[in-house]
Amino acid sequence: MCYISFHQWLNLAVWDFNNLLTVMYNSKNILFRSNNIIIIYTALRILLAMQKQLGLEAMLEYHRKYIQTIEGDNPMLKHAVNRALSLINVEKIYKESFHHDT
Repeated sequence: MCYISFHQWLNLAVWDFNNLLTVMYNSKNILFRSNNIIIIYTALRILLAMQKQLGLEAMLEYHRKYIQTIEGDNPMLKHAVNRALSLINVEKIYKESFHHDT
């Protein structure tokens, strides 16, 4: 099994997100394209493993630091995502996630 460093993974994630932005107009289900879903799923599984092994507080601390690192290295990305988040109803997304589990 080949391991990559956090920094290498972060660079891949940022590159993939930038790639995602350039092709966004081509598909409504862009998050579920194979390259994107691998990175999203891996990030979520890392957080889940961290929560299970180190506890919720450690996982949240890592999450905050991870976001700070990305935002510090990519202020334009931060701005773009903040704009997108201002248009997204996160409560609706949260509620819909449980609807799909049934």
